[in-house]
Amino acid sequence: MRVVVGIDDTDSHRGGCTTYVGYLLVKEVIKRWGAQAFRDFPRLVRLNPNVPFKTRGNAAVALELDVPEGDVEEVWRLAVEVAGQHARREGKTDPGVAMAVGEVPGRAQLLYRMALTQVVSISAADRAGVRTWGGRGRIGAVAAVGAVFPKSTFELLAYRSGGEATHPAETREVDGDVNSSLHVSQPRPRPRVDRASGT
Repeated sequence: MRVVVGIDDTDSHRGGCTTYVGYLLVKEVIKRWGAQAFRDFPRLVRLNPNVPFKTRGNAAVALELDVPEGDVEEVWRLAVEVAGQHARREGKTDPGVAMAVGEVPGRAQLLYRMALTQVVSISAADRAGVRTWGGRGRIGAVAAVGAVFPKSTFELLAYRSGGEATHPAETREVDGDVNSSLHVSQPRPRPRVDRASGT
């Protein structure tokens, strides 16, 4: 059974990352159903960067899965559990989850297109024909479920094994020589390099 799950708004201005929460959900899906459950790569869905309610980058995550029909409820429970447990509940953070079973409704696809350039209401997300949970994050979650990409690009993300910095003076360091050499020698992918600071 085809299932598309979206999550959004699990980060805060102080930290956290919706893509990381998506990664945790990927790990749980693999534990339960194996890698063959994925119909496609996980999707990082960039939305309107000018939304006043966003926490940071305004991107949601969607997973397109193929699971036994009897496991659909388990996918839903797992998505809500992972998003609920790992959201940084501070400031504007108001996580949400959405799920479509079978075909993604046209209303969810329309909401995705609207969410690229407009401020979309929670009520519009609730009327998109998919199951939702949570707060304002369900707007982005529905948009992620409804996202249609005729072409794909890839974004490589790396996470530190220790999690967030535990002390304000602790810095995140990347070897500048390695970072610069990647930027110069590889036309794609390109790491983000701040030319002014060299990091």
